[in-house]
Amino acid sequence: MKKMRQPDDDRPAMAAADQLLDKLLPSAFNVFQDSKFREAAGFDKLDQAEHDRIFNELEVAGMCLAIFCLEKREMIIGQKDFHFWRVVTEQIPVQFEKKLIELGADKENARLFSGLIKMRHDEYEKISDENFEYFEKHKDFKKVGTSEARVVLAQIHSISVGTANHILRGKLKQGHSLLRILRSWLFPLSMEITKFIRKL
Repeated sequence: MKKMRQPDDDRPAMAAADQLLDKLLPSAFNVFQDSKFREAAGFDKLDQAEHDRIFNELEVAGMCLAIFCLEKREMIIGQKDFHFWRVVTEQIPVQFEKKLIELGADKENARLFSGLIKMRHDEYEKISDENFEYFEKHKDFKKVGTSEARVVLAQIHSISVGTANHILRGKLKQGHSLLRILRSWLFPLSMEITKFIRKL
């Protein structure tokens, strides 16, 4: 698919973004259905509108993780196929919007997700940069593999913290079980995304 693309033909990149979403969205749904996650998020005290909002946050968290991995792809595959992967990154929100419309969402509501993904990405990136600076200065974290490994760790931690805080409406406290649950989901998901980038 990628090797056979012609210049200015973005269809292979669109297909790759679609394939990534086929991994991310069911993964987010599995977390959403998990009883430990629901207990940590206080589902029994929330109405359907809040359940839907939480599911949206999980979907966006998965897409932000994929975008982070794609933006740092040089750590995985160097500068190979730069244009292709740049377009894949851009296409994730676009293809997600198309999926929502196919599922019956109106265009205006579907388009709102692109704005939400960008907003969360920018927020989590800022947290990630702060985390990475801390990891690089802290002697205990310097033992965590390479600098690249610490970048990934900072990104996963930032998405976990940000997502947990949004799920709990800004009432996240240090050591909350939701953080561990989200990290346990996002770390293997990042490995799966990395494997996808390497193999394609």
